[in-house]
Amino acid sequence: MSLNFPSVLLLSFWVWLASFNVFAQSEFISTDTKLKKMVPVEVYGALPYASAASLSPDGRHLAMIMPRNGRNAFVIWDLDARGKSVVVQTDEYEPAWIEWKTNNRLIAEVRFNPPELITKPRIVNTKLIALDADGGKVENLIRNHLFKNYIAAKCSLANLLPQDKDHVLIAAYAYNSRMGRQKAKLELIRVNINTGVQERLDPHDERVLAWIADKEGSVRLRIYVDDKTRNIQMRSSADGDWRTFFSYEINSGKIFSPLVFVDGYADRIYVVSNHEGGERGLYEYDLNSNLFVRTVASGKQYAHSLIYQERMVGYKSPNGSLVYLADDFAQQINAVNKALPDSENEIADIRVDGKLVLVKIVKGNEPMTYWLLDWRGEKGEISPFVATYPDLAPSQIAPTRMVNYKARDGLEIEALLTLPLDEKPSSGNAPMPFVILPHGGPTSCNKPGFDYLVQFLASRGYGVFQPQFRGSCGYGMDFEKAGQQQWGLAMQNDVTDGTHWLVQQHIADPSRIAIVGKSGYGGYAALMGAIREKELYCGLVAISPITDIELLLKKSQNYLYSDANMPKHDMQRELMREISPVQNADHIGVPVLFVHGRKDFTVPSEHTERMVEAMQKSGKSAEVLYLDEADHYLSHGDDRLATLKALEKFLATHVPVK
Repeated sequence: MSLNFPSVLLLSFWVWLASFNVFAQSEFISTDTKLKKMVPVEVYGALPYASAASLSPDGRHLAMIMPRNGRNAFVIWDLDARGKSVVVQTDEYEPAWIEWKTNNRLIAEVRFNPPELITKPRIVNTKLIALDADGGKVENLIRNHLFKNYIAAKCSLANLLPQDKDHVLIAAYAYNSRMGRQKAKLELIRVNINTGVQERLDPHDERVLAWIADKEGSVRLRIYVDDKTRNIQMRSSADGDWRTFFSYEINSGKIFSPLVFVDGYADRIYVVSNHEGGERGLYEYDLNSNLFVRTVASGKQYAHSLIYQERMVGYKSPNGSLVYLADDFAQQINAVNKALPDSENEIADIRVDGKLVLVKIVKGNEPMTYWLLDWRGEKGEISPFVATYPDLAPSQIAPTRMVNYKARDGLEIEALLTLPLDEKPSSGNAPMPFVILPHGGPTSCNKPGFDYLVQFLASRGYGVFQPQFRGSCGYGMDFEKAGQQQWGLAMQNDVTDGTHWLVQQHIADPSRIAIVGKSGYGGYAALMGAIREKELYCGLVAISPITDIELLLKKSQNYLYSDANMPKHDMQRELMREISPVQNADHIGVPVLFVHGRKDFTVPSEHTERMVEAMQKSGKSAEVLYLDEADHYLSHGDDRLATLKALEKFLATHVPVK
């Protein structure tokens, strides 16, 4: 399979920047007329105008991902040549990220859907490529001849090797061309980004899950699984023998995750661990003494979100603030925070010896905006660079607040509550129509911030409730473990109890509540909500849902090492039937809308097909929208827009806003 990049397209950076300035000025216009005029659905269905931005080391170029004709593309701006740009379209490949290796050479990842014969079942695969700043000399960094009868179908960057201008480390999953995922191996490859020459490193072992290289590019750590034990192994040199220095039983609740070597130390690493108790923390660990030597952040101080910039530079605290460990990042963020005190600010890139800084700015629920901080003049200047949703003004963004309620067994659950702009629960307004929106994962969580689906629903007059049911991450290990084996049971009760809380608080109109789930477990929870609570919801929408637990388990691979809150293979048949929507289709008594992409290999559309068939056998009907080119993430603008239009029509019919 070869990459095909068509000829580049030149655009004018200055026209683009001028359009952003018009948007920036419009923020200060009176909002009276804006609130009365509904934002077109096309605005919410559009792909973000910019993402994954990265400055070249010399500050002359800026690379990012931007939409072109409804599909994302790589765009490389020449900031010195009056902003001339190169657009690199990737055809069937979906851009994931792009990063500078040198001043003229970039590394990028693209996702793609493989042919049926490569992986069974089919999964989303990835390639790594290298390209020049002018869009030329595209090099596929993994070539299949290295693997003989295997095909490299999923690749990830193991280490950028910032001290080596010619090479990167790539971890590549290779699948047997005949047996697919039933026989796969993980390889560690050193690749020359200019020539594509490859060198296999650590000898192949099917039980190795990951490697970590030190600052010199020597592979010193690896994660090795033996039966049900996860072993963290190290060696003193690139050709030394591996020895285990830390091990624990998988799914035991213990955590020890090595991250990266600490700057300035040859034998000290950052790790995430919960050795001090139930909650995770960030620590420094000494490989020579086998001891934790420093607590960076633990318990409530640590939010499990790390910040990497070719090195580990900081982390996010639970309240969303950033804590930078690297001095250069800390100094720059202090300057940005003084200039922009009313927003959450994050350093995206520092270049030209700290004289040019790319900053991500977020204010409340507003979409993220890129700004540039330039120290190259007599004094530092910071200015907006590009907005990710330029057609949405701050006055059109609905705020979100955190609320808490008690589950039926007394467990406290947090939830995000977003109301339409002209609604306040304490203002004496009548209860409003609501959408209950459980998240996917299930070991995931929602945080305040811009969400195109939430903002779209709020713009149409719906309150949006996002319960962080047990099993969600970010609330400690005990809370996370409370969700184990609770699909359709206690996890579902948490969603139900949150819905009842909304009614009891006189916020939600009990006759106008829909449950909408997106992405695997979210869609599953929407289905199970309607199955178990026949009188609570008046409509359900399932986007890319899991519907058949037996099918889910059958198609799962490397299952032992996946999400601990997933169902288990040894589940009793009776329980599997109880928590599987396809086995309970006859219990659904409300209008249903399904949306599923035909190229969704994370949750195949077979799940929706089986559910629709089961409903038909029970005499039930449903609206179904299959999107022929859509993946699990609705990565294309047309698919996202079609989904929102179908959702808008369904809710207007079955959950009307008065």
